[in-house]
Amino acid sequence: EKKEAQAEAETVAADTDVPEEDHDYVVVSLRQPEKRTLQLVKTALIRAGVEEECIRVISHTESFAHFVLHQDSNLYNRLVGMFELSNQCLYYYEMQVSRGSRKFVLVDSEQEEEAFNLDILKTTSGGKIADKILSSLAERVIGKKYYSAIFLSGRGFEDTSYCTNFMNLICNRRRVLIEPGIFAIGAEIFAKKVANHEPEEYTILCDTRVSADISIRVVVNEKEMNYPIVTAGESWVDTEKNVEMILDDQNYIDFQVNSMLRTRRPMRLRMLLDEFPKRENRTTRVRMSTEFINQDILRVTVRDMGFGDLVSTSGKEITEEIDLSESSSS
Repeated sequence: EKKEAQAEAETVAADTDVPEEDHDYVVVSLRQPEKRTLQLVKTALIRAGVEEECIRVISHTESFAHFVLHQDSNLYNRLVGMFELSNQCLYYYEMQVSRGSRKFVLVDSEQEEEAFNLDILKTTSGGKIADKILSSLAERVIGKKYYSAIFLSGRGFEDTSYCTNFMNLICNRRRVLIEPGIFAIGAEIFAKKVANHEPEEYTILCDTRVSADISIRVVVNEKEMNYPIVTAGESWVDTEKNVEMILDDQNYIDFQVNSMLRTRRPMRLRMLLDEFPKRENRTTRVRMSTEFINQDILRVTVRDMGFGDLVSTSGKEITEEIDLSESSSS
């Protein structure tokens, strides 16, 4: 599966008019953004001479979002759908735009079991079978939903003469657009945005972006505040943080998780540090490191750093995980 994911990657270098001190960026779009696969792709590009800070790895789902948001806004003022058909590959994508106080788009994709070999399209009977499969899928996923637009992508839709029933179904009172290379175009759009330092108008929530704001409760200049460690819409692939703190009459760290996918109160969690040695107040410095294991799991590691020359470190570490899927469930 990992080899397949790499083989399906779409890589685009941004060719943009930017100052000489800036660099071109390489954006890689993968079907399944697994941690190990992402690291392998990054390593390969670095060995090829690409600077690490100029590499971005996104999913096909995120590429789809960048592509759609680059179009006329009339094409995404409601629900947007996309069917992708390639050899032994059939996916349905859906994007919903929210225009509240914090504008965001929610994007998801679903692999369909009805995928087939495109060789069957070489015969009339095979084309009829493919048309029946696609029509059945469209009836199931579209239902009575209202769409701004539906996109078709992949080699299987370069010619749609074989699937007249499917086309009649999805074109009924809907705008349908065909673009075989949506993922490559979406990656290029994102590369240019990054190279030109353009802010994103919408926070993108998908399988390569974080769905929640995560902060810790700290005291700065005698004022209690929430210190952000993760912001919703950040790429979990590149989100790693290190924060050093001094424990002030407490043996715990309080976290607050604000999911953008729900309206309920924030989820509050407490990480106990009672395994660390007991010392006088304000004589224990800790280093907190955070990294995502996948889209939903944030791993938090807290290490006892002692207190300079006065108190040596015990070397103890405590590791816990925060599951964002729990914060987004209703």
